Amino acid sequence: MRNSVNEKRSHKALTATLISILVLAVVAGAAYLAWKIQTQPERETPINDSPAAEAMNFSLDPGISYSHGVTEEKLFFYSAENIKIANKEGGLEQDFSLPLSQPFMSVSGRYALIADKGGRKAYLFRGSRQETVFELAESIISASVNEGGSCVFVTKGETHKCTVSVLDAKGNEKFRWNSGGLYVLDADISDNGKDIAVSALNTDGGILASNIILFNVDKETPFANDAYQDELFAAVRFNGSLLYAIGESSAYIYNGYGKVTG
Repeated sequence: MRNSVNEKRSHKALTATLISILVLAVVAGAAYLAWKIQTQPERETPINDSPAAEAMNFSLDPGISYSHGVTEEKLFFYSAENIKIANKEGGLEQDFSLPLSQPFMSVSGRYALIADKGGRKAYLFRGSRQETVFELAESIISASVNEGGSCVFVTKGETHKCTVSVLDAKGNEKFRWNSGGLYVLDADISDNGKDIAVSALNTDGGILASNIILFNVDKETPFANDAYQDELFAAVRFNGSLLYAIGESSAYIYNGYGKVTG
């Protein structure tokens, strides 16, 4: 009987000893692994002696101040005297003599729109080819192009403050809205060509207020018209299905239904 009790005690002691050894082994292994991680030298990032990007040499006319823009395929250099279009290898493809007083540019996809701020002409390019020359009835305030080549223009009205119009890539008018007493700061058109966003300023009654107005291109009545006190939205831009209204001290994100989501 006494031998049986002693055997049980010995068995328990042996089991406890084995468990202790196993725990110590695990702790030692973990400590060694941590030490290896800390002391392992960082891998050096190899330096590529032959980078894929190469310098491109392209000459512009001396004494002329150029601005530039980039589409998916071409490089545009434009000034008050001319427009130069180069491919991505630096080869000159087009050199237009198009006198403009205050040229500015909008690009989207393969399209580039160069308009004359304060003037009445704008030039639409698809790749390096001149697609359309727009001759507007009113002076241009701002302009933008979408991926399909549709262009939205904000122009200075005569009997009203501003006009917002949409012309397709062939010059056909698809939309027109007279702002009445509102001064339009900016406008944009979605890539699918269905929605138009307008940022307008209202100073009636001596109170500064901005309106973000959303239209469907087929309807004259807006499907959203939100007023913001003491805020000025200098830019509205579509990005996919979302619209970003960018103000001096705040910004808002609209979804495709005209609701603020951020």
